[in-house]
Amino acid sequence: MLFFHSSEKNKNKFKIELDKSFNSSKALFFHFIKILLELCNYSKKKLDFSYSKLRKEELNLINFFTESKIINITLKDSQLQKNLKDQNFYLNENNKILSEIFEKLSTSAYLNSSIENFRSSNNEDLIIIKILEDFIIFNENIQSTLNERNIYWVDDYIMINNCLKIFFKSIVKNKLLKIPPIFKNNEDVLFSKKLFSHSISNSKYYDKLIVGISENWDQDRISDMDLILLKMALTELTHFSSIPVKVSLNEYIELSKDYSSKKSKIFINGILDKLVEKLLNEGEIKKLGRGLIQ
Repeated sequence: MLFFHSSEKNKNKFKIELDKSFNSSKALFFHFIKILLELCNYSKKKLDFSYSKLRKEELNLINFFTESKIINITLKDSQLQKNLKDQNFYLNENNKILSEIFEKLSTSAYLNSSIENFRSSNNEDLIIIKILEDFIIFNENIQSTLNERNIYWVDDYIMINNCLKIFFKSIVKNKLLKIPPIFKNNEDVLFSKKLFSHSISNSKYYDKLIVGISENWDQDRISDMDLILLKMALTELTHFSSIPVKVSLNEYIELSKDYSSKKSKIFINGILDKLVEKLLNEGEIKKLGRGLIQ
């Protein structure tokens, strides 16, 4: 968000920061895999030292971690283990956090029901994704610790969660481990940099457009996140001639659901509809190819 409140002269500095952000996203991906594996390791130690005191639900959870084909493939993959070894982990063997996660997992009725039947239901990947999504990635204690170490991670959790879903589903589908790229190819990186650059360069112009079209709203009453999403949408609409208008509109409405307030979807949709009509009439939106305007 700082990017949109800074002067033009700082743009090159922020481009460097953007590159750092891309690289740090991959590190966060490995962090969550490491936390999952540390949780598995913690559960096995718990079995060794506290077997007689364990509840049925705890034993089921430990057995799941021990028998999971996905976990075992992950543990045995040499390239992944090398990647994990190369990272500086900030939650390494943090038994307090691991203990809290283990306790929440073992007392989750939904999770216990799924784990009891995982051998026959072929839902192993869904269980692991559920564990990551509900108990690790969006765990406030974990996020707080990670954010203190790396400010770039603050806005990455939703994206990394989606990458991990792809990662674990692909293990089930292909019976092998393939680390998904944070960006599909170099074109994705170039797209992100262009989107960033034009959004910053045209920020003040976009402010005037947005305030001018948003009746009964002055700029101070529009949230920072809504403004950023609107500016990014305007950049995509006016500077990316091959992306259909409808695709851009749907994309930023969906992003508002993840990153902004509940009412933002309606607000952003309404503002963008008016801006698209205005910019089309003024010739500011130019698309190459039939059907891209709709």
